[in-house]
Amino acid sequence: VPLACLAPVDVYLMRHGEAGEARTDPERPLTPRGRAQAKASATGLKALGVKIPRILCSPYVRARQTADIVAGVFGVDVSEDARFVPGGDPDRAVEAIFSARDGAFVVAHMPILPGMIEVACGGRATFSTAAVAHVVVVGGTGILAGLFSSEFLEHVR
Repeated sequence: VPLACLAPVDVYLMRHGEAGEARTDPERPLTPRGRAQAKASATGLKALGVKIPRILCSPYVRARQTADIVAGVFGVDVSEDARFVPGGDPDRAVEAIFSARDGAFVVAHMPILPGMIEVACGGRATFSTAAVAHVVVVGGTGILAGLFSSEFLEHVR
């Protein structure tokens, strides 16, 4: 295995903020509280010194809105990726993030996020709205380094 493949890579997995109602599930927008949660999480992560090269997100409205809020805090681009929808295949989603050599930041949903943690790290995690998991990828294996609620991140300065 080349040594470059053994260099740790930071991956962040975020659940969208609180969502309201809509005619269809993909159209559900963030509530005002969901927007505040997304902003609090993004601001807290930035205060912790997190660096992200870009954001990948589900094409669902609430995920895209969350991603746009995070992108505004970090000054990065957002790309939609259908592999991160609620019913997506966690194996395919993990392949997408593990192939990102400079790291990844993903905004997605339940139940794919816990599925991704299980595939990547072999463990379990539950995501409240706007929660963020930090996964360190080394040599094709993920290590769950932290799971942060938006309430916790809101108090990081």
